[in-house]
Amino acid sequence: KNDQVISILSKRPTTSNYYPFPFLDYMIGNAKLNRLDRDADDYFKKFLESYKGKNYLRETNRKLAWYGLIFQRSDIYKYYISKVIQTGNNSLDEDKAATREAESKQAPNTILLKARLLSDGAYYVKALNVLDSCDTKDLSFDEKLEYYYRKARILDDMGQPAKSIPFYEWVIKNGVKTNTYFAPNSCIKLGNYYEHINDKKTATLYYQKALSYIDHEYKNSIDAQAKAGLNRIQ
Repeated sequence: KNDQVISILSKRPTTSNYYPFPFLDYMIGNAKLNRLDRDADDYFKKFLESYKGKNYLRETNRKLAWYGLIFQRSDIYKYYISKVIQTGNNSLDEDKAATREAESKQAPNTILLKARLLSDGAYYVKALNVLDSCDTKDLSFDEKLEYYYRKARILDDMGQPAKSIPFYEWVIKNGVKTNTYFAPNSCIKLGNYYEHINDKKTATLYYQKALSYIDHEYKNSIDAQAKAGLNRIQ
């Protein structure tokens, strides 16, 4: 319901009669970035200007860096990715992921990034079209891992989980030695699928495997999902 999020938050009252709520600017910035809107950066900048806390600052600078990539402004990407480790803290998974990217000094593949954002906004057909424009022969190993993960997620979210299984399995098989979240989260998704069809044994195996990954992005949230899944089926 990404369009609905934008519609609701765009109409929210912002006069002095109302208590300021900077996080809503972050939310609408996210939603607009998911839709690849040109003005998404305005809302992230408003959030950075008015928010007095420490959480989401690194993630917001990362999103502004992504904005630069999407609109072919490498200077914007370099500026904001350099600010990631200068602000906020690493309490949240989102901020930790932003820090990893900044420290890696490796910018995301623009095509895969667009597919990711469109998928997050549930613009699945557009996301799939973007992915299909990508030639896997031109991708590095890590990019290929993300490519198959994105394909699996999009098909899964489009209500075609059976078609997503081979792609999830490829990611799990080949993503053992990486510290991305693609393999452990693929385990979560397959655990969800097998739990849904009441194959508790296979679901348990995938939830346990998700917990076996030691160091990766979004570990706290992925581990929490795996533990919740195991609690549901035990």
